[in-house]
Amino acid sequence: MSESRRRWVRVPAEALPGVEARLTSGIDVRLIDLSQGGARFKTRERLLPGLNVSLRFTTGAEDQSVRGKVVRSSMVKLADGRLGYEVGVAFDEVLSGALAEIAAAAVKRVPRGRRTDDRTGASLDATVTVVPPEGPKDSNS
Repeated sequence: MSESRRRWVRVPAEALPGVEARLTSGIDVRLIDLSQGGARFKTRERLLPGLNVSLRFTTGAEDQSVRGKVVRSSMVKLADGRLGYEVGVAFDEVLSGALAEIAAAAVKRVPRGRRTDDRTGASLDATVTVVPPEGPKDSNS
């Protein structure tokens, strides 16, 4: 799926300073990218598609838990040379709060060519729309 058909723009983790993630079950993950509708990360643990998970994101302003479903998982070589998994998670609800504000601000800063690849199917087939945390503005107001 090309990025122009994604519902949410994915922002690379390096464009999200101070944002850390881990599964609420205690499993460590290394965030690869984040959008308002999903996340992609690497982990040593095998997480199968269809599994319901809860991610805890820590920012300078707050901690936020987000529930979602694993939509993609593939075996990869981790930075330390060991085998692990690259996992795509589609969130049950759109991000809110400080984390959504950080992600929305990062979208504006990241050049088009640096927004991540489309190997994860975590988002829907639609045109790219960045919705602010308070939701879409009514065009009739």
